Order: sequence, then C-alpha cells, then structure tokens
Amino acid sequence: MDALELIRNADCAADVLAALAVYTRSLRDVPAIPEWCVRLPIEGESDVSRRMAAMYSAVNLASRNLLDRECRIAKHALRVFAAAAWRLRRLARRRVER
Repeated sequence: MDALELIRNADCAADVLAALAVYTRSLRDVPAIPEWCVRLPIEGESDVSRRMAAMYSAVNLASRNLLDRECRIAKHALRVFAAAAWRLRRLARRRVER
C-alpha cells in the first residue's frame, strides 16, 4: 500500500500523520521541495495545509523551470498532502459529530 492509500484509509489522525511523516522522509533529497516542508514532526491539519500550499508553489516553480522530474514529484507530493489535509478534516468532523 502506498502513502496515498494509507492516508485515505487511516482511522485516526495519528495514522495520517505517521504515514505522511514516512512519505515526507522520501522527499528530503528533492531540490524542488522546500526544506521546511520536509522537517519533522508534522503538527496537525494546519501544518499539513501550510505544507500543501508550499507544494503547490513548488509544482508551479518546477513547471516554469521545465524540471520534469521535480515537477512530477512535487505534483505527487501535493496530492499526498492534499489527501492528508482532507482526511484530517474529515476525521475531526467525524469526532465532533459523535
């Protein structure tokens, strides 16, 4: 199971953040990803959302500079961080409804 599937199927916020942390470690040597985006620990939904916004900028910058490999990696990272932000919001909403 890849990081995206783990995040989408996570039953609690801790599982989302753990899967995201493992995935984030794989991005450490990607020049297109800002260094602060791969720092650990990841601290909740607002932190994930900030990093997601930075990933969007990384995609745009890599695309403008015609860095195909980095752009592909940044796009995937954006999808993973977006899924994590969505899942964390969904889990928080589910917790409030109970």
